[in-house]
Amino acid sequence: MASVSGRTGRAAGARSDATLADLAAFSAGVGDVAGVRELCERVTRALGLDYFLYGLHVPSSMTDPDMLVIDGFPAGYVESVYRPRNYVQIDPVVHHLFRCVTPVLWRDLHDLPLGDGRQFADLLHEAESYGLVTGAALPMHGPRGTISLYSIASRQRGPKAERMLRQCLPDALLALTHIHEAAMRVTRQDELEHEALTPRELECLAWCAEGKTSWETARILGIAERTVVFHLQNVNMKLRVSSRQQAVAQSIAMGLVNPTPRRLPKSDVGDA
Repeated sequence: MASVSGRTGRAAGARSDATLADLAAFSAGVGDVAGVRELCERVTRALGLDYFLYGLHVPSSMTDPDMLVIDGFPAGYVESVYRPRNYVQIDPVVHHLFRCVTPVLWRDLHDLPLGDGRQFADLLHEAESYGLVTGAALPMHGPRGTISLYSIASRQRGPKAERMLRQCLPDALLALTHIHEAAMRVTRQDELEHEALTPRELECLAWCAEGKTSWETARILGIAERTVVFHLQNVNMKLRVSSRQQAVAQSIAMGLVNPTPRRLPKSDVGDA
């Protein structure tokens, strides 16, 4: 996908008068990647922060997923430091992104078991030298396996800067829903890039994911085994894959097949 650079161009700590309603209205009209960048810049200014980095991860492939990156960090940091040194391999922010849904301050990620600790210390030290002093990471897990990361940072340091950052996290997380939706729309992830699977194809695929054979699936669904084979062949064609295993993996990654309750279970907590 694309990579876009841009600075927020604002005075440190100067909180904008823009409201979340204003930002939501603006996001609805975003039609290209430059518009997503402007939305990120507006949100960052509204939060009273200096820098941001936004990424949208799309599981188009298990080994080579698509990624939209919008770089609002200080000029030169990502391209001259972070990328050449392959910090993505030891960055706890990336680890947090794929495993958690809660926002977190960078400084609270020290204890994650990545690298030898000194590498992360070097990463933070170099980030600070570029002005990325106090920061937070906000992950969002969206439809079809997409994941957004919105990393925000201030040039300020100390308890006051951390307190301000923690206080703005709820607003930032809400704003990220609009950023994610705009990025999905712009990259056309809100539209299926393949012919839609039929309800019966999805049923057959779901039972395949459960490890059932074509014969077993046919018995469960009350249809002929050759009909199950026909539907699964159609799935392979629509997803542009060559095997059932690949179809299952791809469909789960894209969120096409999800565990769906067939009935509402009883509450685990009774009345007092």
